[in-house]
Amino acid sequence: IYLMNGDYTLADMNDRVRHPINKSDFTKYTTITSAQGHSPRIIEGKSGVQISFLKFKDITFDLTDLVCPCEQSDSIFVVYKDVDHFWFDNVNLSGPEADNSYPPNLIRGISFNENTEYTLIENSYFSNLYNTIMYSNDESPNAWDIARNNELEKGRNDIFVLHSDIPDKINNVLITTTDVHDKKPLNLYMKSQ
Repeated sequence: IYLMNGDYTLADMNDRVRHPINKSDFTKYTTITSAQGHSPRIIEGKSGVQISFLKFKDITFDLTDLVCPCEQSDSIFVVYKDVDHFWFDNVNLSGPEADNSYPPNLIRGISFNENTEYTLIENSYFSNLYNTIMYSNDESPNAWDIARNNELEKGRNDIFVLHSDIPDKINNVLITTTDVHDKKPLNLYMKSQ
């Protein structure tokens, strides 16, 4: 899917493609990318994405015009459960410039919760986000979550959040070659109950 110049939203994404039992019809990656010579912006995120096998390439998620206070429901890309296979390549995810005191900026960048099978975030740039990348690991021993060659700047809280509700289990997460700037202290939050 080629996007031309303009502003786009993911807000109604789960109503556009729907399987009768609320599972994606996609079984191969569907790529959403910029048309040659164009610079589209996605200006509204989606909390509760319900479509699997999505690849975003050369796209800007630009929430810099959002006026805070900003809640987690304003987050850029949040997957709750039962959807899998996401790939982000050379994307720019930026939240509004706001300090964490007031007005608060609680926007997450990319957040995966439960039952994601395979996620890859690579060659991407994140700035002004509360939690940049969040992985809530699931019960699937075959799941893989990979973040590589990314740049993270002006993180407001935890840079990476790794969380599991299964005791002593955070499986198959690889974070490599990631540059972090303007974040003191550097936070990596890991929790396994």
